[in-house]
Amino acid sequence: MFLPLTQCTGLFLYGNEIALLEPGAFNGLGNLTSLRLHGNKLTSLQADMFIQLTQCRDLYLYHNDVAQIQPDAFSGLGSIIYLHLYDNKLTSLQADMFVQLTQCQHLYLYRNERSHVELGTFNGLISLTRLWLHNNSISALHADMFASLSQCQCTDVDLHNNEISKIEPGAFNKLSLLSSLKMNRNKISILFKNMFASVLRCTTLYLQDNEITVIEFGAFNELFLLQTLHLQGNDLTKLDYKTFAHLPHPLELQVALDGNSDDEDNHYVCDSWLCWLKVEKLEGSITWSDSSSKFGLLFCLTFLGGVLQQVGKKQTLKAIFLHQKCFFIFSSKMPSKNRLG
Repeated sequence: MFLPLTQCTGLFLYGNEIALLEPGAFNGLGNLTSLRLHGNKLTSLQADMFIQLTQCRDLYLYHNDVAQIQPDAFSGLGSIIYLHLYDNKLTSLQADMFVQLTQCQHLYLYRNERSHVELGTFNGLISLTRLWLHNNSISALHADMFASLSQCQCTDVDLHNNEISKIEPGAFNKLSLLSSLKMNRNKISILFKNMFASVLRCTTLYLQDNEITVIEFGAFNELFLLQTLHLQGNDLTKLDYKTFAHLPHPLELQVALDGNSDDEDNHYVCDSWLCWLKVEKLEGSITWSDSSSKFGLLFCLTFLGGVLQQVGKKQTLKAIFLHQKCFFIFSSKMPSKNRLG
């Protein structure tokens, strides 16, 4: 069909009603670098479907009805950098599915119907930097699920809005270069000791809108570079400062405490290494302490139903912003408008 187009570098076929690509459909397109097939009605990817496209760097297959990917469907695509497979109907990912994609850096698999990811699914992806699996139906993260990514420099894994309720020890093995891990809007109920010990370089961790009731001491062990941690929208009643005491860098923390603690005083203590703390639905008080004298003296904030009642010893207090029964504490590097006190 495209044999005369031997010098073509971009082929845009999106927004049609293509349901079938016959073998050899792309013969003669050896110089193609971008193929856009999104917005069609493809239901399956056949073996050797793209074998002629050895120079292709961008493949857009999103917003189709792809439910099946045959072995060797990506043969010939050794130059692919961006693979867009989101908004399809994939229910599972099989081992070695992407083994030919050794140059792929960005793999987008979100908004499918996947509930299962086989061990070895990510074999061959030695150049991957971004993996987006959010908005699926994944229920469990198994040990060594991402172990085949040990040779790549993957820095961004997005798993938000799945059904994850089980995370096995070692689930994040080999993701030592990961800087951003998003697991918000799942069904996680407990953060166990050393849960994230493998993601040594993680700076951003999103865990909000889960069902977390317990954070075991040591849950954040080895996260020495962590800067942003979101825990709001869970079922936490207490926040122990020891949970974060080992973190050497200023931390932005967002957390929700529902005020149903057995502690009569409902008193929460947070280490001053936190540079931004947001607490919702709090009744009681928060003490911000500084054992290392990095940021000054202790101050205490007392709240009732999210309303500020008292500020004591506010030498270290930089700014307070009150908004819809939430409070925000910012370090001095944050914007200073509307500053109180």
